Amino acid sequence: MRSILLWALAISFFLLVSWMTTITVDRLLTADEAKVKITSLKSLPIVAMDSSKYELHILTATVVILFNTTCEHCQYEATEIKKSISFFEKTSILMISSEPIKTIKAFAEEYGLNSEANITFAKINRDDVFETFGSVSIPCILIYNKSRNLVKEFKGETRIEAILQYLPQ
Repeated sequence: MRSILLWALAISFFLLVSWMTTITVDRLLTADEAKVKITSLKSLPIVAMDSSKYELHILTATVVILFNTTCEHCQYEATEIKKSISFFEKTSILMISSEPIKTIKAFAEEYGLNSEANITFAKINRDDVFETFGSVSIPCILIYNKSRNLVKEFKGETRIEAILQYLPQ
């Protein structure tokens, strides 16, 4: 009886370790796929502020900012971008969040970014965030050149000076 119990315990342990290894490998592969996707971002599935869904095709040098309206670091970024908007005139800024459109619009208005011609606000579905970008911290700032290749990725609050040094002149 005791040997049967030990065998059952050993098999259970082996199955548990195998299952955990499979999950870990799957997550690592998904993260690697996301890294490849963001390296040369061709398009992005988003929902515009008028609720229309479409694939945004990156055509110019673009700064993509994943944000959350309640995030203090994201609020700081928005304030700093507004203060330095003249430095971004040759660059499109895409600010995307998985929050409701109404919340995103209120954020854009509160920080005075809704009237800037080169800033687009959009909603992205949570699944698309993970599928496209992998696991990200908020804010996440991705800078793409005119060839749609990733130039720099910033995780977390970032000084405007750091962002500006990677923008096209």
